[in-house]
Amino acid sequence: MKKRQLNRVMLMIAIICAGCQKSEPGRVEIYLLSKELHCRDTDGKSSYQTDEEIGRSRNVIQFKIVNNTNKIQLLLFNPYDIGMGNLMPEMKHSNGMVNKYFPGIVEHFDDPDANAYHDCRLTVMKDEFKLYENLGIKNIPVYIDYRASQILLYPGEERSFSTAIYLPVLTAYYNRYTNGRARFNGIKDGDSLYLRYAAYVPRYKNALPDWEMNDLKAKGVSFFADTIKSNAIAVKLIK
Repeated sequence: MKKRQLNRVMLMIAIICAGCQKSEPGRVEIYLLSKELHCRDTDGKSSYQTDEEIGRSRNVIQFKIVNNTNKIQLLLFNPYDIGMGNLMPEMKHSNGMVNKYFPGIVEHFDDPDANAYHDCRLTVMKDEFKLYENLGIKNIPVYIDYRASQILLYPGEERSFSTAIYLPVLTAYYNRYTNGRARFNGIKDGDSLYLRYAAYVPRYKNALPDWEMNDLKAKGVSFFADTIKSNAIAVKLIK
């Protein structure tokens, strides 16, 4: 009798454990750790006019990404290039309306230093393209983006990052010769900013050579394909 009861208990434990293994996995989440941001009032101008304006628009923020799933997740973003890739800042007005940034246009290069910088960058890019051409890479721009933006997160892992966001002109510093390219309009006190991650995964998968895709599969790496948003933090307008 006792043996029969023990077998029933063991059977129930086995059923419960099997159910646990089939449970829905967790989520990948982003958390903004900074408490507040400031935004420089540019009086309607599409770009900053001085280094002082650029400096006053800078916000150094901290954020972290947590992998609560049971898979190795591959996210694709450059933490030092927020706003020009898959991890983007968005703003929300106090009435709940979303305020997305305007991509704008690339300004003309009329500065000799600007021309020298871009000539140098173009030479580097040509060499890089030639290297990947010789390896049989088909979609080289996407592949370069992939190589520069890989963030691997193991199950239960969290990673912290620090980066700069310039408000309202996002591309102010590292792209100073075209710094009117991406900006927010109509920011007011009481608005808030959050980060949104969204990557079109097939674009990257199609750019990878077979050997690299096979290597990722062999290691159990999954391309993270969901859209996620962080918590929102307040923005204060300054002169």
